[in-house]
Order: sequence, then structure tokens, then C-alpha cells
Amino acid sequence: VRPFATQLVSTRAGSTAILPDLSYDYAELEPHISAEIMELHHSKHHQTYVNNLNNAMEVQNEALAKGDTAKLISVQGAIKFNGGGHV
Repeated sequence: VRPFATQLVSTRAGSTAILPDLSYDYAELEPHISAEIMELHHSKHHQTYVNNLNNAMEVQNEALAKGDTAKLISVQGAIKFNGGGHV
């Protein structure tokens, strides 16, 4: 079981964030939080942060390769926002 935290996979192009499995079943928080809500939050909402973080990191890698300082600066907000939503 992996701890629920940011998971990064290193590749040749850089790092890729992945959505880790939860260490518990979606239904384990019932009756306080339904399994349906937990699944929706984890697999859709949280996955969106991961996808957007990966997209922003790709833009950052391209900007680094091109030496595009303006693009590097402009993408920082997306990395902070989506990275913060993922952690």
C-alpha cells in the first residue's frame, strides 16, 4: 500500500505525476461519505489535478528546451495550483 501523497515517475523527458491508489476501499468511510462520492472525488476530481499538473510540466519541459523564459514564468501558476491540488 502506497501512502496517499504525490507520486512521481521519472522518465527521460522528466517526471510524471500519477494518482496513487487509496490505502482503503471507497466504501470504508460510509455512512459519513458514500462510496460513490469517494470514487467520484478520487477518480475524477483528483485525477484532473494530476492530468493538469502533467500537462503543465510538459509545457515547462518544452519551454526549458527552447529557453523560453516568458513561458516558464507563465506556467508556474498552473504547476503550483494543480500540484497543490494533487498533494
